[in-house]
Amino acid sequence: MFQNNLLMGAASASGVSLVEVENSALFNKANSEFLSWTPSGAGDSRTTFTQSCWVQRGNIGVNPGASLQAGDYNNGGSAFGCYFTTDDKFNFYAANAGGWTGRLTTTQLFRGTAAYHIVIVGDTTNSTASDRLRIYVNGVRVTAFSSAVYPAQNATTGYGQASVQTVGAIYSLGSAAYYQDGYISEAVYLDGTASTDATEFGEFDTTGLYWTPKSSTAIKALTFGTNGFYLDNTTNA
Repeated sequence: MFQNNLLMGAASASGVSLVEVENSALFNKANSEFLSWTPSGAGDSRTTFTQSCWVQRGNIGVNPGASLQAGDYNNGGSAFGCYFTTDDKFNFYAANAGGWTGRLTTTQLFRGTAAYHIVIVGDTTNSTASDRLRIYVNGVRVTAFSSAVYPAQNATTGYGQASVQTVGAIYSLGSAAYYQDGYISEAVYLDGTASTDATEFGEFDTTGLYWTPKSSTAIKALTFGTNGFYLDNTTNA
């Protein structure tokens, strides 16, 4: 169902495509391909988390899932998810049964064929509202949003639940939908840890221009928590 490939052309700050990310999984939207896992129990935190992945789009102008999702909001649970919208923006949301806990939609458009490294950091215990949800693209924090709803302090999210998590699709009404079309590599979830920035997962090269992935050894040394994970796609991709 999936193939190991090089995820080509990770975009730099200058827009030049030079980086190769190995062992990416190819998801075909037409075949409804995705990965899923249901933890055996609750995680470490409903308030603090980090997720990261490298993603390269296939079809532009469609609405696929981009990275991770947990819970089933439409069935009364709590959820989180991120995806590219039909107008090619990036959207992240966290929700409880009563409504949105937080939601960020970029003004930046993701229409190129280059790969992007996307990191989402959440810490609803933070006293600064705009720091409770943060998005980084290729190592740079995103500060321009067409829509921004930040969680109330100490609000619980869909993270940390003993409910299905997916890579490559959004989970809704008890089934997957909005499938990714393209490549995903280096998917990481840190349960109970809010990273200070994106440098735990990537770094600029010696020129300071090109954002590159950290080594697999460096990623494996992170604190994953009870339900955290790292998909390096080296086996069973």
